[in-house]
Amino acid sequence: MAEIHETSRTLENTKLKSLSIEERFPWLFHPRFLWIVFAAVALIASVHRIILGDESFNNYVIFEKSFDHLIAGIDLYKAYPNDHYDLFKYSPTFALFMAPFAAMPRNIGVILWNMLNMLLPVWAFSKLAVSQKQKTYILLILFIELLSSIQNSQSNGIMLGLIVGAFAYFENKKPVQAILLICLGFYLKLFAAVGALFFLFYPNKFKAVIVGIVFLVVLAFLPLLVMSWDTLMMQYHSWFELVGNDPSHAQNFSFMTLLERTVGIKTEDVFFLIPGAIVLILPLVRYQQFKHFEFRLVYLCSILIWVVIFNHKAESPTYCIALGGIATWFVTGKKDALRNTLMILAFMLVALSPTDLFPPYLRNNVINPYALKALMPVIIWIMLSVELLFRPHFSSVNQEEIPTTEMA
Repeated sequence: MAEIHETSRTLENTKLKSLSIEERFPWLFHPRFLWIVFAAVALIASVHRIILGDESFNNYVIFEKSFDHLIAGIDLYKAYPNDHYDLFKYSPTFALFMAPFAAMPRNIGVILWNMLNMLLPVWAFSKLAVSQKQKTYILLILFIELLSSIQNSQSNGIMLGLIVGAFAYFENKKPVQAILLICLGFYLKLFAAVGALFFLFYPNKFKAVIVGIVFLVVLAFLPLLVMSWDTLMMQYHSWFELVGNDPSHAQNFSFMTLLERTVGIKTEDVFFLIPGAIVLILPLVRYQQFKHFEFRLVYLCSILIWVVIFNHKAESPTYCIALGGIATWFVTGKKDALRNTLMILAFMLVALSPTDLFPPYLRNNVINPYALKALMPVIIWIMLSVELLFRPHFSSVNQEEIPTTEMA
């Protein structure tokens, strides 16, 4: 009898070992699980920052106070040390959109702001035409980096959600919604305009251009609801002056800083941006590949990385955007030793290096001084660019042949 029980246990253990992760833990891959976990973590992280005091979420205070300054008709782009440290560097339109947050108690606003930054990427990736298993893995890879971003009350999660959401809307034949998201992103951070390149993959290009122009104009002048024409022109003049003279952040992790600190190459950013833009755009000459979903998806990944590594103001939390591209590239592509190695190194340098899970000595004496957080995104972006330019065949459907996800 004992031998029978032992044999039964052995068979059960063998069967359990043969099960995949999604078969062992099906709840982990349920869409609702991701929403609950990401929302709960955003809530806990926000409460923690609230306990630490206003200085721990200074970025949110800058955003919130921008609306007060907007309706007061004073220059948004001057220093206001009595309210916060650092400057507001976003558009007047963004300041207007902070109205609901400015109207609510600050602690509630911080929680909702961080929730938005944590959950908008969950929504956007849920709309991609990939399997639920792939969506889950992408978001799990992103989790730590998104958490790091909201701990700084940054807007990077929103940017990631807007760009990915725009791509998903285009894929679902809803170009108006897609263009609206890109235009909203543009008035949040200018580099979102790169997402406009998606429209080249789809029909009705002329209509898309007209719609885009209309949205850009309407959003640009939307602050006239609360101010005069002269005041708005003053705000835009001040904003353009700030953006045009904004120096690189001392702790930026751009491609340019990586080269400067590792091999001593230092020159004007434009000498990197122009070649980088050319390499980003060149794959678009392969218009025969536009019909293939895999080509379009890889191009999305390329854009998500590009907007970060070529941003002279790219701080550590900004890399949740680039990691979104890396995770999507890894999870949806064919696995091999090289891809697996690059993903592991990228996760270590991008997601783990700023955390307490990484050796402080290496972070303070190797990673940060040499801007090595940018290293793997740069390498992977170069690989993606070569692939987009020279790979002969792309699949018309996702690896798992998942149909397009319908969007409301």
